[in-house]
Amino acid sequence: MEVKTLQNAIAEAERFIQAAKKVEIIREKFLNGKPWFHIKTQTKETAACKRASLDLSRALSEMRKQGASPDISKLPAVDYGDLKFPLTALAIQHEYEKEVK
Repeated sequence: MEVKTLQNAIAEAERFIQAAKKVEIIREKFLNGKPWFHIKTQTKETAACKRASLDLSRALSEMRKQGASPDISKLPAVDYGDLKFPLTALAIQHEYEKEVK
């Protein structure tokens, strides 16, 4: 996982929390102690909260994608005659050990 992706997810989470707190404050203002009351109208604050939620989901999805297995077709390859193997960490270590000996 890249640090930039993690920082982006943290920033989106903080933005979502701030938006959710604004919605909560507005809701408390209109409830006036009536917990059964539901605000059906959409406000710009609720819309901003939904957008922040979607952006947070997207940022978390990017984090999960980066944790997945790498696409080995994009890795550099080592030729062994007719065979071509992706240059993984194990292959790099093997090549290094051959050079050291």
